[in-house]
Amino acid sequence: RIINSDTKTLNSVAENFTLIIIDVDDLKGINDIYGHKVGDKVIEIVGQGIKKCIRKDDVGLRYGGDEFIILLFNQDKKAAYKVIERIRREIIELAAEHCMSIQISAGVAYETSFKNMEYLFNMADKDLYIEKKLKNQKKIETDKKKIENIRNELNKIVIRENKKIINEEVMEISKKLDELI
Repeated sequence: RIINSDTKTLNSVAENFTLIIIDVDDLKGINDIYGHKVGDKVIEIVGQGIKKCIRKDDVGLRYGGDEFIILLFNQDKKAAYKVIERIRREIIELAAEHCMSIQISAGVAYETSFKNMEYLFNMADKDLYIEKKLKNQKKIETDKKKIENIRNELNKIVIRENKKIINEEVMEISKKLDELI
């Protein structure tokens, strides 16, 4: 759908606007591991998920390699977060049909006028990166706990086993895990 960039026309269509920026998590990793054909399918699935979850009067566009922009008319931030959750669920369902797992991050900004679109975009972009940062912190904490569990299991083996060679090997691995933690 093409929108007239004249702000008077846009402002007469809607009283307020909510901008959503969606970014596919780790598309580069997907391309590197599975190839660009799979990466293209991921982009297609995300686009389909967005299309199915927004109203006909709203606008969804692919903005860059793995980013999409959604413009909701006469919707506040609360409604935008509901749209994002519907999109996430739809992407999960569509991805499952292809034996894939696709995650997205999203940022939201709300404005009552199109006059300051650059500000609106920057606010949504900042919101997106806050979500990405939180996801990365959670992943780091989860990975750290997994490493600690492996180290603890190795230490239990060392205590149970009396063979010096096994103990030395396990202790080396345990030290390396400590360094990672």
